[in-house]
Amino acid sequence: MAKNNNKKEIKKEKYSGGFTDVSGKDGLFRHKIEVGRWSLGMELIRANFLKLVGFNLFMLLFVAPIAFLFIMREAALAQINTAQPFSANIGLGFMPAPDMVALPERLQFSADLTWLIYLPLAIIWLGVGLSGGMYVMRNLAWGERVRVYKTFFLGIKRNALTLLFLSVVFGLVFTVSIFAYAYTRYIVAFEGAKWYLVLSQILLVIIMVYMALWYLTATSMAVTYSSGIMPLMKNSILVNTVLLPLNIFFAGFSGLIFWLLLLGQSFRMLAILFILMFGVSFSMLVWTVYSQWIYDKFINPNIKNKYEPTKEEIESKKLRDKLEKQVERSDGFVTVGQGVMAELGDVKPITEGEISLKIPTYFTRNDISKLSENKNSFDKSEDKR
Repeated sequence: MAKNNNKKEIKKEKYSGGFTDVSGKDGLFRHKIEVGRWSLGMELIRANFLKLVGFNLFMLLFVAPIAFLFIMREAALAQINTAQPFSANIGLGFMPAPDMVALPERLQFSADLTWLIYLPLAIIWLGVGLSGGMYVMRNLAWGERVRVYKTFFLGIKRNALTLLFLSVVFGLVFTVSIFAYAYTRYIVAFEGAKWYLVLSQILLVIIMVYMALWYLTATSMAVTYSSGIMPLMKNSILVNTVLLPLNIFFAGFSGLIFWLLLLGQSFRMLAILFILMFGVSFSMLVWTVYSQWIYDKFINPNIKNKYEPTKEEIESKKLRDKLEKQVERSDGFVTVGQGVMAELGDVKPITEGEISLKIPTYFTRNDISKLSENKNSFDKSEDKR
């Protein structure tokens, strides 16, 4: 029986070994989510829409180098397609030379080498942005109200080194896979579609997709838990492999706005507008909400190492909650906060006979009207005296 129990414990901990739950660090706590994750995602978008738009413009600074490299690659290919006579007659009817076999594939490989050689550096720069950006999204998914840019730079301080390592690994493997795929296409066009070459192409595509999903999984884990590099690598590979179909679906869904680029020229400008306004932050939020659901299901119930928040972090949390309650509005306006009223102590209301003036913490237009009427009545009584 003891052996069976040990096996069950090992099985439960296989996703969380070496992780420390950092809920409470920096005064940021994981809240219990009472609604479904789909509802949570919609509510977060509704409640933080303007924040997400501003945050998206900020994150574009880190996405821009990757976008620039691929845009320049596509521009180079478009120029090559215009200038090179791949299938048409040349000049006054001269046919293309025989050595133009596989020329398009060779030129594409050349364009890849020219521009995508810098892709690992661009991915490292993206990793810096994700170290802060995913930290912001994590706290939103936890139910915290965050100051976006302050939390962003705090996230860089906490996670930049880990994300740099993950970005180097992903950038090198992903870029080499792109080059290998382009070269294999050239060999297939030159020698024919031999089975081992076609199989190599399929395997390279699988590697690129898997590495992209692994990078997303590892990034989300890195900002959610504290761990060494080896536990992070092991658990991220394990979770990504076991949940691969689900990860593919939610990665595709998180990139929903980017799919508009594939619908043709008529949708391209609309897609670019949406991406500039909301695309990056939407993708990050969807993936984070999904990944936090995975962690609540598989990791958090079984995690042993938990961060013990300091007194300062607990007091910071209490103070922030208190301030948030003070600024909450119904349909009225905020006057003085509860903290100020507490300092004033028990303030007696101003009275004159049956007339009573009380200053509420919150008031609406109806309260203003009643206060005006009371003031007029009070003024009249003063005139009579």
